[in-house]
Amino acid sequence: MSLRRVILIEDFAAVSGGATMIAHETALAHAGAGLEVIYLAGGPALSPALEAAGVVVKGVGNANLLQRPALQALRLGLHDAGAAQAISGWLQEYLIPGSIVHVHGYLQTLSPSVFGALAPASGRIVLHAHDFFYVCPTGAYFNFQTGEKCALTPMSGACIKDHCDKRSRLQKFWRVERMRRVQKGVKALGSPPVVVLHEGMAPILERGGIERARIHVHRNPVTPWCDDRVRAEDTQGVLYVGRRGED
Repeated sequence: MSLRRVILIEDFAAVSGGATMIAHETALAHAGAGLEVIYLAGGPALSPALEAAGVVVKGVGNANLLQRPALQALRLGLHDAGAAQAISGWLQEYLIPGSIVHVHGYLQTLSPSVFGALAPASGRIVLHAHDFFYVCPTGAYFNFQTGEKCALTPMSGACIKDHCDKRSRLQKFWRVERMRRVQKGVKALGSPPVVVLHEGMAPILERGGIERARIHVHRNPVTPWCDDRVRAEDTQGVLYVGRRGED
């Protein structure tokens, strides 16, 4: 059966970071290729650019976890039944023969509950790893307390006990529980293929238990600022383009 429709899942519809930008570029590329594209966001359904390209945009309307009261964020960050119900309802409407589901981001507005909602699409799901949150509780393979790379096996006893979180040990335990739910949800879906943006990510994800055969490298799309090579060796300054990170 030929591919007719792509259903993308991402935390936000309005571009707020790199993952959302890649989700947007992917949606626009699919639409440009003549495919039907449905964009399901955990945040508000705000994306004139996607709608102008014929993409159907739906939004749960959730705020970022970091913008919510602490206790609410702790609870809904592990399981957001409302978000799962919304995704489930949209899949009932939009999941047709010849469609696939492409999961980009889900931890900032949706929670791991999204994987339970995706059960009807099992066998037609692709996961996009913009970072290491499919294996590492903090998503970075980095010890924020020591400022060093982490060499531990994710979710091992040593990993769980290690105080590596940027905020607190309690936050680390919460992240471990969230990681457990993510891995359980992904396994229940038959361990779908994982798209990564660089071949160097593959061995790191393998260390976390994702089989190499499931990992597929697809570089992020870029638009060059000029056609000719810039002679960087002749310049005197450095211009940084991007974000410095966020708490």
